[in-house]
Amino acid sequence: MRELSIPTLASSYRGGLMVRRCLASCIDFVVVFLLVSAAAPLYVEQPVAVIVLVIASIWIGYHACLEACLGITIGKWLAGIRVTTESGDFPGFRRAALRSVLRLVEVNPILLAGLPAGIIADRSQYRQRLGDKLAGTFVVKYRDLRRSLPWLRISRVPGPKANFLERPVFAARGAL
Repeated sequence: MRELSIPTLASSYRGGLMVRRCLASCIDFVVVFLLVSAAAPLYVEQPVAVIVLVIASIWIGYHACLEACLGITIGKWLAGIRVTTESGDFPGFRRAALRSVLRLVEVNPILLAGLPAGIIADRSQYRQRLGDKLAGTFVVKYRDLRRSLPWLRISRVPGPKANFLERPVFAARGAL
């Protein structure tokens, strides 16, 4: 088997990775929305600036903490993708926080709903959005890490047991 690098792997992807990233983004938005809703008692009689700060902190914290420690969020885990550095390590908090801060602009559901991130990632050589480029991270499919680069620590973080994006339900029966 030929040895691959993370950038080579990332540059080999086409539109399928963008679909996975979009799905992960939508799932993560729902999770963050639920977390923000659970924190609603903190908003009582607070100025709008404080409410916005709390929501932004939850948004950044959710993404940064999970990606720094595991290379995934709940949405990425379900979509079968991981965030990694060029060397194949977890991003770490500094890189993950930088990605998350830029996500507020690039993937904000209120500001063009992720369109800027999608366009930038689709046009870049390594399928990176601006946050990935500045942080030096790549988003790759978990399946490819396990198959092509099994020695990497990040490929040992388990993926979903039934990755619905890898094997359609009807494929086993010959319907597809």
